[in-house]
Amino acid sequence: MFKLKVTFQNSPGIESVYTSETSDFSDIIAINSVSEKWGLPERPELDEMGQPTGVMLPAEYSIEIIDLDQDPEYLLQQCHAKRQAEYPSLGEFADAFVKMQNGDSSQMEAYVAACMAVKAKYPKP
Repeated sequence: MFKLKVTFQNSPGIESVYTSETSDFSDIIAINSVSEKWGLPERPELDEMGQPTGVMLPAEYSIEIIDLDQDPEYLLQQCHAKRQAEYPSLGEFADAFVKMQNGDSSQMEAYVAACMAVKAKYPKP
């Protein structure tokens, strides 16, 4: 899976960013569709004093292709999502906590073991 990031520099200090997750390079090949979708971005030409001259120039843009299988931030986000889906509920924790306060720690031990199993199943990248 890849993430395509296109950054348009419309004016000094102002950027428009388009991102898309894709499993192939069709978005990259169709980069013109981005400019068609948004309209071709332009930026004003500035004189040496930083004032607009009235002439519009094409915006500068950069294309960044990020392999999501190698992106640490994305991999960590996916790990957290998978863990969250499989962790025991907070209701189970509350019930185990109350029982532990009354001397029975077996349910809390089972809860912690279930959490640790999820962590082992989805280790952090």
